[in-house]
Amino acid sequence: MDNLPFNYRRVMMEMNRNHVSFLLVGGLNYFLAHKPVSTQDIDLLIENSATNRLACEQALIALGAEWGKRDEDWEPVKEKRSGWLWGQSVFCLLTTSGPVDVFLSLPGIPSYSEAMKRSLLHSIEEDLQINLISAYDLLQCQLAIPESNRKIERMRHLREILGNEP
Repeated sequence: MDNLPFNYRRVMMEMNRNHVSFLLVGGLNYFLAHKPVSTQDIDLLIENSATNRLACEQALIALGAEWGKRDEDWEPVKEKRSGWLWGQSVFCLLTTSGPVDVFLSLPGIPSYSEAMKRSLLHSIEEDLQINLISAYDLLQCQLAIPESNRKIERMRHLREILGNEP
């Protein structure tokens, strides 16, 4: 999958078409809701339920995703047994629409349902609406990771949005 196109619209449409309960997190969320900064993948926090994981598996099959725990396991997800989207907190996949990271949990986010309540419904176009993780939860994610991995400028901006110290 050399020179992958980056088609976040198709990824979001497929997740919606398959009724996947998800929040857009990470750089693309920050790009759409806060500041236009470069992003190289699509980060999704999905509701960690059996039904939702299976719906997400179907969406990833439709997106031509490939994944493997190890190099020797790497293959199209359509070749995997149903239920493969389980057993770790993040899955880094390649799709025909670009790289997608699927998170079943995130540091700093104790509850998907609470994060969903705080999320922002965002219309990308007339026919595409997605939930973006809130500025509060984005900041909590940054605070929960090791200091050396934190995005300091992003944290400063999020604190300004939230009315906290710069």
